[in-house]
Order: sequence, then C-alpha cells, then structure tokens
Amino acid sequence: MSNLSKKQKANKRTNKAFEFLTLFSLVFGLMVGSGIYLKNRNTSGGVLGEAGQNPYLAIIMWLVIGLVSTLMILVFVEAASATKVSGHSTIQTWGSRFLGRKVGSFYAIFFIMFYVPVLTGIGALFAVKTVIDAADKLSGPEWLSHEGKLAIQGTFAILMMVGFMTLNMLTTKPGHLIQTIFTFFKFIPLAIVIIGGFVLNFQGHDNAFDNSSGEWKTEYFFLTLAPILFSFDGFIFAAALQKDVEHKEVVAPGLFFGVLGVSLFYVLISVAIFFGSIDGNVFTLFDNLFASAPGWAFFFKTVVACTIMTIVNGYSIVGPKGVQASIDDHLIFSKSGEVIPHKKACIVQGIISISLVTILMIFSAVLKNNLIDIIDFTSNTITVMAFTTYLSVLIGVLFNRKTKKVEVEKVKGVFWYSILPIVFLTISMSYVYYDLFKKLGSVDTMFDPLFFIFSLIVMFSLWAINEKMLKKYNPVLDKNLETHKKIEKNNI
Repeated sequence: MSNLSKKQKANKRTNKAFEFLTLFSLVFGLMVGSGIYLKNRNTSGGVLGEAGQNPYLAIIMWLVIGLVSTLMILVFVEAASATKVSGHSTIQTWGSRFLGRKVGSFYAIFFIMFYVPVLTGIGALFAVKTVIDAADKLSGPEWLSHEGKLAIQGTFAILMMVGFMTLNMLTTKPGHLIQTIFTFFKFIPLAIVIIGGFVLNFQGHDNAFDNSSGEWKTEYFFLTLAPILFSFDGFIFAAALQKDVEHKEVVAPGLFFGVLGVSLFYVLISVAIFFGSIDGNVFTLFDNLFASAPGWAFFFKTVVACTIMTIVNGYSIVGPKGVQASIDDHLIFSKSGEVIPHKKACIVQGIISISLVTILMIFSAVLKNNLIDIIDFTSNTITVMAFTTYLSVLIGVLFNRKTKKVEVEKVKGVFWYSILPIVFLTISMSYVYYDLFKKLGSVDTMFDPLFFIFSLIVMFSLWAINEKMLKKYNPVLDKNLETHKKIEKNNI
C-alpha cells in the first residue's frame, strides 16, 4: 500500500473521529440546560415532589427517561433525513412529511402559540426569581415587601423578554454569541453542584436520601415524567445536527452517545443535589455548601440565573425562525405566499409570547399570590403535549417503512430502537393525561386542565382558520408539496 493511500485513510479516520466528537459535544451543549435547576425540587410539579419524596425513585426515572430519549434520537435521525435537501428540520415539518400537512400545520400552531411562549416565560420569571430569592437569603426577606418583589419580578421578566427579542430582531450575532458563551459558562455551577453535593455527603450533612419517604407508588413513576421530560426536551433539536456531517456513519453513534452522556450526567447531578440538600433544590445545596460564606452562595445563584436567561435568548432566536420555517413549508398561511421577513416574524412571535406570559402571570398572582406557579405547572403540561407530537412522529416514521411515501436514509435497527420509547411514552403519558383531568375535581388544581382544554380549543380554532385561508389564497399548495417530495426523491 502506498504512503499516499495510508495517509488518506489516516486522514479519513481523523476526520471521522473529529465529526463524532463534534456531534457528541454539540448534543451535550445543546441538551444540558436549566431543567435540572427548575424541576428537580421537592414541590408539586418538581421531580422529587412528584416522586413522593423518594430520591431513589427519582434517580431511576432520570435514568429511564434518559434511555428513552437516547433511543428516540436514533429514530429521529431517520426523520430528519427527510428534510436534508428541502424543508426545515423542525418537528412540525417532520409531522407534515410523515403524518400529513394538516397535522404539521396543527403542530406549527402549537409550537408558535404555546410552546415557545411558555418556555420563554418560565425562563425569564425563574431567572429573576432566582436573584430575588438569593437576595432574601443574603439580606433577609424583609429587604422588600412581597408585593414589591412581585412587581420587580414581573417587570424585569417582561423587560428581559422584550430585550432579547429586540436584540435578536435587529441582529442575531450577539444572541448567538451569548448562547455560545453561556453554553460553556453553565458548566461552572454544575461542576460546583457535583463536587459540593459529594462534599456535603461526606461531611454527614442532612440530605434527601436521609429524608426519603420510602414510598414506591406506581403513580409516582408516571408523575415524574413531565418535569424530567422538561429537562430532556432539547434532544429533539439534536437530530437536525446531521445535515452537514460528511461521514454519515458517525451520525447515529455520535448522537446516541451524546444523548446517553447527557442522561448519565443528569443522573450524576441529581444524585449530587440529593446528597447536598433535603428538598432536592440546587439553591439549598449552595446555601448548605457556603453556609459560612453566603456571598459565594449568592454569586453562584446569580451565575445560575444568567444561564437560565439563555432559555429566553434561545427561544428569542428559535421562535421567529420557527414562524418563518412554518410559512416556508406551507404550514402557516401567508397572504403573499412567501416567507415573511425576519423582523416581522420576531414581532409576531414576540407579541404572542409576551401576551400569553402576561396572562399567565396575572392568573398566578390572583390564584397563587406569586407569578411563577401557574406557568411552572403549565410548562409541564406543555412539555407533555410536545412529547405527544414527538411520539406521533415516531410512529409515523415506522409506518413510513411500510408505505414508503417519504424518501429517507434508513437507520438500521430503527424498529427495535422505537419499541421502548413508544410503549413507555404511550403508557406514561396516558396516565399523565388522566391525572391532569382528575385535577378538575379541585378548585386549587383545576387551572392546569382548564388551560389544557383552552389551549386545544384555541389551537383547533386557529388551525381551522389557517386551513380555510390556505385553501382560499394558496390553491397550488398540494402541487408545491409534490414538488418538494420529487426534489427529496431525486436527491436522496
């Protein structure tokens, strides 16, 4: 064998290894977010709270849902290959390809009207609340009245949303830079959490394991689903990372080990938090770790608040792009038949997001005497709804193997990968929906199911109007879609 051919093979191996590591690191950075801060605590709607104060059960569910997400990503690799040449790598576009355009249109309305606004809002409200709560610990809760704190939280949360939306409307470069910087910055408090949790455990500090209820009720396994899924939700965007990879054979293993790595990382962080606190709250861990130096606890809480702000910044970038993608893929009506400008998409998504978040804050203030409880519970419901769409696309990909209506790059073993996610999500989410409607029986808990019903009514109404407008102003829609399919078929 010539030296040239040996060198070429060596270069190919190096490039494949580099692309594998790139995919792995991108998935890790994309998925590891603020969910562990927002959802692990011992409250209603938090992981430990929904697990019946049993940290062992909570850890098992972190691991199980991590495995389910890891297997799902391999199926979505095949789904994403359907839009490699034309169309956008969004769940609504995949829904339109595998389940029909009308289904994709309904999904587009859901993500634009509810998903993006709720997740943007909880990021903004939680970031400001984190700083206020940190100030309470440092200076004492009497530094400002409860009403004053609510006013500050609501005002700054809305200003944060407006600020990031305006920034990313004018230019996306600073927003992308902020996201990139804090992708690495967020690992600083996570490292402190891991180290600090085990240090506190070795010191014999009271922890969640010592305070465990020891209960293993079947319902607890299902109820932990929603808050944990919130933390894994970013995995769906990872499937689109394969588009620019040269060596396709590294895509599946790169994404597989990336999501698996995130799952194990979440388990490690969860164990550390339970070691360092009784209530599963990362901020309690900081208070315990820096009991003799509260200024450091305040510092790391502020750092966490900054990383949570990336939720707001991220959806200020992704939201308008989703609006444009939905119009470009003929899922949302546009009178001109063309994609609306970026600034207009930002304004549309911004008005929707701020309006919904404001409404949810008002309801929370009236019903809960705070601004975040309603949107916190709602975010769990929205996440379950999102995973319902993921499940439907998962099933659509399998049916496509038989019908062959959509040209895809087939992933070997996709049927076996999909069995556990489909069975687990179908059973678990059926119980979650049952539990949701069961809450109608109490005045204290009825807002969640009512919001769910209201959301469906709004979405179906908008979907019906959207379909009517598409038929009236875009009669060549079906021909356009057939053109897209022919382009895919010729290029795959």
